[in-house]
Amino acid sequence: MTAGDDTHTLNRRHVLKSIGAGAVGTTSVLSARSVIADSDGTHYSNPLYGPDFADPTIHRADDGTWWAYASNMSYIDDADEELVPILSSPDLVNWTYEGEAFDSRPGWLYGSIWAPDVHYHDGQWVLFYALWPRGDDDSQVPGIGVATADTPDGPFTDHGEILSNPDHPYPGNTIDPYFVFHNETPYLFWANFAGINVVELTDDLRDYRAGTFDQIAGSAYEGPAIFKRGDYWYVFGSTGDCCDGFDSTYEVEVGRSEYFLGPYHDRNGTPMLERDEWNAGPTHLGDNDRFVGPGHGDVTVDDDGTYWFVYHAYDTEGPAFVDSGWPPARQLFVDPIRWEDGWPIIGCDGTPSIEMPIPGEGGYCSGSDDGTGDGGGDGTDDRYETWSDTDDPYYSTLVSDLEGYNLASAGQFVNGNEEATVWDTYEIDGGNADRLERSSLAVSDEVPFSEAARFEVTDTPENPWEITLKSVGERELESGHVLLGVAYMRTPDEEASVTYKSTASSNESDNYVTRAQPPLDTEWQRYYFPIEFGVSAAPGEWWTEIWLGAAAQTVDIGGLAVIDFARGVRADDLPVGEDPGETAVETDDGTETVTSGESEGEQDDDETSDSEGTPADALPGGEGSSQDLDGDGLYEDVDGDGDADISDVRSLLTNFNSEMVQEHADAYDFDGDGGVDVGDVLALYRRSYRSVT
Repeated sequence: MTAGDDTHTLNRRHVLKSIGAGAVGTTSVLSARSVIADSDGTHYSNPLYGPDFADPTIHRADDGTWWAYASNMSYIDDADEELVPILSSPDLVNWTYEGEAFDSRPGWLYGSIWAPDVHYHDGQWVLFYALWPRGDDDSQVPGIGVATADTPDGPFTDHGEILSNPDHPYPGNTIDPYFVFHNETPYLFWANFAGINVVELTDDLRDYRAGTFDQIAGSAYEGPAIFKRGDYWYVFGSTGDCCDGFDSTYEVEVGRSEYFLGPYHDRNGTPMLERDEWNAGPTHLGDNDRFVGPGHGDVTVDDDGTYWFVYHAYDTEGPAFVDSGWPPARQLFVDPIRWEDGWPIIGCDGTPSIEMPIPGEGGYCSGSDDGTGDGGGDGTDDRYETWSDTDDPYYSTLVSDLEGYNLASAGQFVNGNEEATVWDTYEIDGGNADRLERSSLAVSDEVPFSEAARFEVTDTPENPWEITLKSVGERELESGHVLLGVAYMRTPDEEASVTYKSTASSNESDNYVTRAQPPLDTEWQRYYFPIEFGVSAAPGEWWTEIWLGAAAQTVDIGGLAVIDFARGVRADDLPVGEDPGETAVETDDGTETVTSGESEGEQDDDETSDSEGTPADALPGGEGSSQDLDGDGLYEDVDGDGDADISDVRSLLTNFNSEMVQEHADAYDFDGDGGVDVGDVLALYRRSYRSVT
């Protein structure tokens, strides 16, 4: 088939629609499969349609019928490539093949039609689509076009290209459109791992308005979906590898904002603009044992007010690829959204469901903010009613202290309910573990714990993670679980730097530790490390660790504990950083104890150091004092070796919380927010080192 072969394609479209989905090769082998999972017809099972219905978009007509549209990625034979397959459903579960959206391929570029986005607007059905070049002409670039129809099943009339790569100031390709009509203004979003970008359209939707470009999220994402619920706008973005069969790493991340054009933040409070391939965010829909690579979908709402996510994923009990190895077998999935403190968790536990009550039945997910859950059960899926039993004096004291925070969930100790047992789970690990000496350490009665050790780094490794104190978690975790790490630490040195981290064996960057790099004092200080776990992990498949290799240094550690709160609390509800309890201070009259609501070493926002002058001394691990190589007032040569390279990023990551860096915030404020934190590490990385791996 060639572009413009109208007779052939028109006949083919009518034939396809009349004989149904199963006639086109293996495009829709699941169409005859029953998706009802029980005899009384109250549950359905995923996937709902396949094996190739990728990048689905959905819109509900006034008569209540849902209409879904998808990409088709056959590269083998033009005749096998559908020009946007269409499905309809009365209930979101049972889907009927309706044919193709186009009678002929859009003629402004010879390409495959990807990522359709369909809306009913101003009396017409409007289909935005991406056209990806298929020929050998390297001068052709992808773009976004628009088509309209009087009915949802088409045929759609193409109106040509409205936006392509040369038209806008952003890198990456112009694909994955998403349309929003807001405040009487039409907006077009798009994304292809170069930011989620947006531009205003003309009223007839046939062109963009120059000078109205904006960006709401970083380069981690493609396949955006944007909608409003309550007081917030939400952006869903897909990240990872979409198209590598069962090895795909696709997943969905989410940001929200009170304002349509942002700023959007994820549930950890990180700006979505900072998220890129080097700095992923929390997962709201990811893999499980059977289904992999979920993503690129759309949101709809049923008559009961339940939000549903319609998306594609791979079923490992089916094919990884269609026919002769292409396209990827991305099938149609539908799952309810559970709302937790205003944040969406897709499929109830953040993974695709195998079986779920059909829309209208209710009882989809317990503990949902909007009442879509049944609210029943003992609450153990989302919170713990009682604390772990413990006779250990230190752990009993810790429980008592944490109960003072009036948390919504009790906690369960990970790897044991007494100090000695937990300490036995910690081992030295890392590629340079031989550079660490561990020795026992006696503690006095002035501290509540009894188990402690001294760790002396004899020689600085290249990276701080090459010497770690590690404990493997022997407790099952699900995506969304919140943990609290606890440790007492001190250093006999003038300064020491450690990093607290939590990791799943998949090595996904979805487990975030708040204030992971505390400044250490010469006196024992208790530190709290809230952790939001973004992936599910079986026992033995995740761990917590303390990186010790930032410098040749000595660190004393005691009072270790890790506590699981399930999904019963938010990370923001837990104490963080240095224990803000009673602190001893020296006065002229002797020592008195005062209660401070401000952690030792912390400052009010208006007291953030903004000192004059430049850093004169080398940072720990540096070769010399930091240098401003280009005269812009920022000291990009952090480690003082005379070059600006990836070692400076590592040095700032290790030292950004140090007293020296904080005293010279002007020199290291690479993101321009007036302070120095992990955002400046990311800004320094982006500044010059995106090509360094």
